[in-house]
Amino acid sequence: MERKTTKGTLAAGGIVLLVAGSALAQDGMGSMMAARMAANPEVAEAQMEAREARMALRDARMMPAGEDRDDAVEEAQEDVEDAREEVLEARNDAREERVEARHEARQSARAERRERWEELRGPLGVEQPRAVPPAVRAELRVHARRMAKLQRISDLADGADDDTNEDRAERLMEREQARHRARMQALTGGAAAEVE
Repeated sequence: MERKTTKGTLAAGGIVLLVAGSALAQDGMGSMMAARMAANPEVAEAQMEAREARMALRDARMMPAGEDRDDAVEEAQEDVEDAREEVLEARNDAREERVEARHEARQSARAERRERWEELRGPLGVEQPRAVPPAVRAELRVHARRMAKLQRISDLADGADDDTNEDRAERLMEREQARHRARMQALTGGAAAEVE
């Protein structure tokens, strides 16, 4: 079963069989490649150079037979191999950067958790997290979820240049902070009013 669309013909499973008139068919670079270039320009540049080297190899193979053709094919094959190595090197460098960034993010998150625990531990007078009263723990969980959702809304609005919703999310975060402070004060008898 096939279905005609403006982008091409779709099979029953949703696989594009013919993509006529798409950006990929027109200029050879689709939206996925554009996204890759934005995310990792060094790798994308190396991939584009490799693609150009493969196209040069194809053109060299189309030349009339002779010694010039053999030399051109050999040179183009060397260029393709060099480009492949550059792509692998760029990918490895990007992978190492991602691993290092994740490691740093984990370390900073761990330090933030320790700092928050020290702030919470003192006013509550507990030594271990399991000693925190269940009602306080539930309030902290509710507060964290609400703040995470509001922060995500704010980030999305900021990315979309939606000042109205970004301001709204900021106001709601302030309201949530005030609600949380009041709730923590009520739960701890004023001991943890400053804990957030």
